[in-house]
Amino acid sequence: MALRTFGTLPREIRQQILKNTITPCSSNDPVSWSQAEASQESTVKQWTLTLKLVNKDMEGDMRWVQKEWMERLVREREERYRGWWGGLERFMGDHMRRAHD
Repeated sequence: MALRTFGTLPREIRQQILKNTITPCSSNDPVSWSQAEASQESTVKQWTLTLKLVNKDMEGDMRWVQKEWMERLVREREERYRGWWGGLERFMGDHMRRAHD
């Protein structure tokens, strides 16, 4: 029976495992969003480099994983800003309606 290692797993499984090795942190404070995003981007880049150093054969997998991580950060940022601006628009609309009543 052949020895099974991480490297012998199908690529899709390896990539999913690697993708789950980092957990994004989120902030509900709009003032700290840019700081949190910069920190997350830095963490993603550093973790990608670290995992590439573990095994050179993972370099291709890590390119895909890093792309997925960065796309997730962008999606989360867009959702936060959409939610924040939507809340602000509702607040301003309510405020303006009360001012005209």
